[in-house]
Amino acid sequence: MLNYFLPPATEQQIAECEKLLGVRLPQSYRTFLLCTNGAVIGIQEGEYELVKIRPFNSNKWDEAEAIYIIMSTDKLFNFRKECFAYYNEDGENIKHLKKMIPFCYDGAAGTGDFYALDFSDPSSSDYPVQKVYLPPSGVKEYPPESNSFFEWIESIFNDIFEESDDASRIIMERYLNSYRKRI
Repeated sequence: MLNYFLPPATEQQIAECEKLLGVRLPQSYRTFLLCTNGAVIGIQEGEYELVKIRPFNSNKWDEAEAIYIIMSTDKLFNFRKECFAYYNEDGENIKHLKKMIPFCYDGAAGTGDFYALDFSDPSSSDYPVQKVYLPPSGVKEYPPESNSFFEWIESIFNDIFEESDDASRIIMERYLNSYRKRI
């Protein structure tokens, strides 16, 4: 499998993103952005050139031929608005979504499902990652995918990156080591 990583974000880009979102991103996600400001993970063979261009220049996330599309700082705010639009008439789910930051499109299913940081517990320094299914399933019925972004991305690395190219493994190992040094 192939993967595509954007260049690292700057502290200024992360701060501008946080200001737009109205929430401080967890340290594990901030560290990831400082290693790569977005990624397309698990690209199907033969789709690399298309994925390299399309997901970061378009809002058509559901057309991506990849397993995960982790949004860059300049896409997070609009991606959140798009995710909310799916639930605009579903009062119960939108109430839960307002306490989340969608950050990753789940391209494996191709249904529009996504992953979000759940910041409903303000006392937490890192937020659980919740998979959000399109209506009618929604938010509430499923437990978190992981207790933190770091735990979530580490499990993806363990599953996908064994089959990945050396450059991808180097970037991910850099992230894992950078974050482990901070904790």
